[in-house]
Amino acid sequence: MTTSKSALDVRVSSSAVEKYQVPPRQNWLIELENFLPKSVVNNLLDVALSINFEPEGKIRYSFGSTESIPDRLCRLISRSIRKVVNETWPDGFSFGASGNDSIFVKEDSFFIRYYPGSATPPVHMDVSEHEQLGQQIANCIIYMSGPPELQGGSTLLGTAPCVLKLTDYLDDGKQKQTQYPIKVSPGIGKLLIWRSYDDHGILNPLAMHTSEAVKSGVKYAMCVKIRRRNARST
Repeated sequence: MTTSKSALDVRVSSSAVEKYQVPPRQNWLIELENFLPKSVVNNLLDVALSINFEPEGKIRYSFGSTESIPDRLCRLISRSIRKVVNETWPDGFSFGASGNDSIFVKEDSFFIRYYPGSATPPVHMDVSEHEQLGQQIANCIIYMSGPPELQGGSTLLGTAPCVLKLTDYLDDGKQKQTQYPIKVSPGIGKLLIWRSYDDHGILNPLAMHTSEAVKSGVKYAMCVKIRRRNARST
């Protein structure tokens, strides 16, 4: 087969390649103080203090199962997260019997614990896939400890090596330079949610994250996943 032009004859102007633009923060990140009342946080903390964390010791961060959280608390957490997500991104998620998005607090969440001197996790993105539950498309953190007892332990977003200094946009459209990573400090009852994909299914590089080291106190938090069934077809 012959063509009128060879590949070497085709020239693509550099202007045809669009520069990556940082999505507005409200499109992918939620930071909500006092998401849960202190009484509910204390109930969660009681559960966390009653279970075994793996690995044991204080050398590195460790994980604990959420399977012993009472059902009423699981329903409260799931319902409350869904409400916040639907109010913030009404067209981005579809929960309920007719939707593809789900939150499984008891079966698909975990506690995490950091001591002073504990190693911090490597930079990573939470996009795990579960055969029955679906693809993880967003991550939620509920902080169960905070200042003044806890110092340090902030969540750091936008930690990918390529995300060093990108163009952000103010509400009036003017450009500003934002230094990454984005630092989110813990607070008792605080909720942090970030999306790993946009509405078109494109990975969000700002979802690459890790944690700052704990300086004093103990950091307790619960990680809750938002999953989507048939995510690859959307």
